Amino acid sequence: MARGRTNVRAPITGLWYDSWSDEQTELAQRLACAALGAQKWFAAHASEWALPLPVSVEELGSLDCGGTRQPTPRMQLRYEFAASLRHHEWDFLRHPEWRPYAYTVMAYEHASEFIRHDRELCEEFSPQKFVELWGPGTTNPLHWCSPEKAARDKAFWEFHRLRDEGVPFDEARKISGWHRGA
Repeated sequence: MARGRTNVRAPITGLWYDSWSDEQTELAQRLACAALGAQKWFAAHASEWALPLPVSVEELGSLDCGGTRQPTPRMQLRYEFAASLRHHEWDFLRHPEWRPYAYTVMAYEHASEFIRHDRELCEEFSPQKFVELWGPGTTNPLHWCSPEKAARDKAFWEFHRLRDEGVPFDEARKISGWHRGA
């Protein structure tokens, strides 16, 4: 039986969710609250030029360098930070703050030269590694690499190293601690 339109956009984030699903509605509300909290947190920690933190799908889409308008290096750095924070569900208590993230991007050899060689950004954020980023070969190399992701990646590569050495599948899984879907 058709109930009419059940997919709606969440306030604040603009993410789509099924309004008939209690679970999705609760998640949309939680993410909207987290996004608002992240904006307030960002305002206390970020460079003046980076304010406000973009949290909605529309804001992030307008900053994405895949658009028709060429962003400035500052806009691109702001976008990358916001996209990373969004990926981590705006969990600003765990995600690195703006400055350590920006210093790390400036030092990161896999960040675009467009960002790393910008004179103003170099003056504000001298290249220094403070946090882990996802790295090359990933969909979003400038996203923060949480300790959990780093542990999963390490276990994954150890599993494959063991398999390459001829260790049976189940034994390699047990030794490495890697589990498919983990």
